[in-house]
Amino acid sequence: MTATSSDEKAAKMLDALQNDLKSLCMETKKRYPHIKDSCEEAIIKVRGASMNPQSSLSQITSQILYPLVQAAETKDPKIVKLSLGLIQRLIVADVVDASSGEHVVETLWMLMESGIEELKVLQTVTLLLTTSIVIQGTTLAKALVLCFRLHFTKDATVVNTASATVRQLVSVVFERVVAEDTKHNQEEGGTEDESEEHVSMEELKVLSANPPKTLRPAAADAYLMFQDLVQLVNADQPLWLLGLTEMTRTFGLELLESVLTTFPAVFYNVRYFVLVMCYFSCLLLFCPTVMLSYSLLYPQCHSLSLELKSLITMNFHIYLSNFSLIFLL
Repeated sequence: MTATSSDEKAAKMLDALQNDLKSLCMETKKRYPHIKDSCEEAIIKVRGASMNPQSSLSQITSQILYPLVQAAETKDPKIVKLSLGLIQRLIVADVVDASSGEHVVETLWMLMESGIEELKVLQTVTLLLTTSIVIQGTTLAKALVLCFRLHFTKDATVVNTASATVRQLVSVVFERVVAEDTKHNQEEGGTEDESEEHVSMEELKVLSANPPKTLRPAAADAYLMFQDLVQLVNADQPLWLLGLTEMTRTFGLELLESVLTTFPAVFYNVRYFVLVMCYFSCLLLFCPTVMLSYSLLYPQCHSLSLELKSLITMNFHIYLSNFSLIFLL
């Protein structure tokens, strides 16, 4: 893309942003004058950015976001819809940083709890998590829980949309790990982390909301998410996905199966993912062949393969006695 076309695209985006802010300003001027004032201040900032090529929209994102959060807090459907539309523009423009992203997630959470514009909320979460990697850690967990909770609402359309969103975003979390590993290998010349050569099995026996210290950011998020999915399938409380109050075993198993079959390289390259399965009964109880297939698929991990086979052999009588439970799912 040439510099001229890039500048034209930026100019069009700033114009659209100003027009949307003006619409929000008009909608709030009678009932919410404080929001109108905030919108006018944001319009001045955007206009200044459009007139000064040296300025960056990312420098004023928090000032633009302020009236949008205020607008969402009104819980007026029409105003909320305008607010979310503007937030989506900021996300697409790639000017939402980690701090602003946290405010966006908090706003979406509030709307989710109030049952307002649920489909638009899901759409916004998807944009936020798929267009950049700024949302990580506990903020990412909250965004995921938001989608999970909408999956269990009463509206069939919302449920179906949330189901598809959860599946997509769970995959996105693991796609980040793949990208992170690829980048690390390119920077380090393909060398493996020595810190992962000696994985502490005792450390993994203790459930924690904190990931193993040697994991990189994306892998840490995926590890904690995977751990909690296993917890939820086992009818235990999550440690990282806080606020997730219900999960059907069938849906949880579908998600686990999806990441296991779609991202086998992650479970091979990041050994914590395989080892954590050794100490949770979910997959051992319901799908021993999954564990065994991984040990056979990657015979290079000889000691790990032996441990997996040993665990499966020792628990085979449990599988037989609980085999009938599978048909109840």
